[in-house]
Amino acid sequence: MSEVKYLRRVLVYIIREWKLLVTVISLTIISTFIGLLTPVLVREAVNDLASEHLKNLLLYSLGIIALTGLQGVVSFGQNYYSEYLSQKIIFRIRNELYRHLQDLSFSFYDRIDTGQIIARATGDVNNIRSFIRFFSRGLINSVIMIISALLVMLSISYELTLIALMIAPITITIVIWYGKNIRPLAEMRRQSFGELNSYLQETIVGMKVIKALTSEVFSFNRFIPKCREYFNISIRMGKLRAVVWPLISFIIGVDVLTMYWYGGMRVIEGVLTIGDLVAFTMYLNMLMWPLISLGFFTAIYQRAIVAARRIFEILDMEPEVKEKPNAVELKNVRGHIKLENVWFSYDGKHWVLKDINLEVKPGEKVAIVGPVGCGKSSLIKLIPRFYDPQRGRVLIDGIDVRDVKISSLRKNIGIVHQDIFIFPDTIRNNIAFGKPNATLQEIMKAAKIAKIHDFIVSLPKKYDTLVGERGVTLSGGQRQRLAIARALILNPKIIILDDSTSQVDVETEKEIYEALRELIKDKTCIIVTQRFSTLSLADRIVVMDEGRIVEEGTHEELLKRGRLYPKLYKTFIAPLEILTKPR
Repeated sequence: MSEVKYLRRVLVYIIREWKLLVTVISLTIISTFIGLLTPVLVREAVNDLASEHLKNLLLYSLGIIALTGLQGVVSFGQNYYSEYLSQKIIFRIRNELYRHLQDLSFSFYDRIDTGQIIARATGDVNNIRSFIRFFSRGLINSVIMIISALLVMLSISYELTLIALMIAPITITIVIWYGKNIRPLAEMRRQSFGELNSYLQETIVGMKVIKALTSEVFSFNRFIPKCREYFNISIRMGKLRAVVWPLISFIIGVDVLTMYWYGGMRVIEGVLTIGDLVAFTMYLNMLMWPLISLGFFTAIYQRAIVAARRIFEILDMEPEVKEKPNAVELKNVRGHIKLENVWFSYDGKHWVLKDINLEVKPGEKVAIVGPVGCGKSSLIKLIPRFYDPQRGRVLIDGIDVRDVKISSLRKNIGIVHQDIFIFPDTIRNNIAFGKPNATLQEIMKAAKIAKIHDFIVSLPKKYDTLVGERGVTLSGGQRQRLAIARALILNPKIIILDDSTSQVDVETEKEIYEALRELIKDKTCIIVTQRFSTLSLADRIVVMDEGRIVEEGTHEELLKRGRLYPKLYKTFIAPLEILTKPR
């Protein structure tokens, strides 16, 4: 997309708020013309002083004070509504961006670093805000002021005006050169800022691991180059500004001195009055500072275009998992799951799942086991449509999941992930996150089934206790039981447990699954696990290897006639039970 198209898309947001825009422009015009009247009164006052006619001096002085006060009031309204306009537009853009981020598929988050996303939702959005604010107030004010001041200056002395404008071509050339060179640096800095954010987030989240492994020096040494890159780009931008603005100030200074010399000669000759020269000087400032501000606007504009490109790149992304326009509600779910000839790849090149055929009947409990990287977790991600298979189809109660509304599909599937995320909120809100209107009785029931109720009520604030970011105030087992309660409160017909007891001891695991056995007796349950005590809940075990289903049966059947399962049991599952058994 070209630069003009990005600008047009930003302008569309501005035009939507045309009433606010008209208000800002109107106040800007009023403020500008009040400012243009002040030098007129100053000129008359100075001329009166020079001619020693002081009878109107007080009147002119009061007029100048009144105009200054009035301009202050108008400027307040101008600044307020300009800020209101920019914030309202950014509010809309940020909401659209966040809503779209929620719509994007899992694959988007596999490709884009979290830090890059945060940088776009914060820094880039603020750069667009600066552009909108300057466009609605500064740019319009500058244009009106330049035109108006120029006309008044011509009426006072066209010779002085020509002298003042001699520097215009040089100044404009410098400003254009500055804008051309600042844009690539702005883009590089935004990219570097995103990478710096990503690394900071990763290391802060993993700081406990870094400290445990005494890898602080290694982590810091990786941080330094990223920080230095951002520093170097910022310094290059600073050097550019350090060259441009003093150069422009010097050129303006020379021009002003020339104007004073020529204007002074005209005053001595009687062609101009002292008041004319003072007023002309004031109008010259009104002309020059808007010209300089246009240079600032060039930099703001370049940063905004870079930011707009990065934001619209996300807004233009189509989710890979799309809901059909005629998608139907998934109602009266029985929990019959079927995968037919399913092939799946994350990158379109390497198959993670190959010709999967699996049927899980309503109320059946199926465990999926296999070596690391065999495709277990990928398989269960297809059921709630986190991803879509490239070939084959996934059916719920005989309906292709691509034909139903995504929200209705996922409301009927309770998932407890291996990587558990606990929100920095109360325990009550964490459990009820998927069902915000849940009553305390429903929350407590889910917590009791997950065997975490007794722990919660032992806390001073009970269910209103705040947990730290990512649940750092809870143990691994407590976080997993909290996540199980969060899934259970939805009372789904299908439950997926993705190695959900990997961080609890055997005794706690038994408590959880003794309660779960009663709860899931009328539900379809898919369990990904490597622990035998968890496998005992399953009616059937499915063994996967290299993206394929290689064996199926009960634990006893697979030990007798299986090929891969006995090896898995001897080398991993059974030893794991021994290692985790309390002594």
